[in-house]
Amino acid sequence: MSETKKRLLISKWHDGAKRSEIERRMERLLFEVDTLNSAVGKLNDQDEEIETLKSDLEERDETIKELESERDARDDAAYGVLEDVKYWLHSGLVHHRLVSDPRQMLRKVEEVLR
Repeated sequence: MSETKKRLLISKWHDGAKRSEIERRMERLLFEVDTLNSAVGKLNDQDEEIETLKSDLEERDETIKELESERDARDDAAYGVLEDVKYWLHSGLVHHRLVSDPRQMLRKVEEVLR
């Protein structure tokens, strides 16, 4: 076999080896790209879940604030009735006279207890 033929065969074999190496690298890169795309898709899904959870949390915070304001209003009403009872009892015990009808005071207390 001549030297030229040997070189031609070696170069073809060498080019084939380079080509197969390039193909293996391309396959590995494509696999890595698919893996990254999958990871990005999962991150996007998680971002959507986070946004949903944030909006749910905001709604619950608003509900809590509304319930707290209702509770505070009931507490203020109860405190007002207790003040009325205190002064009503004070007038009855100290001055020996009732300022108002005891039934009205009882109705106020009953409303607070409900």
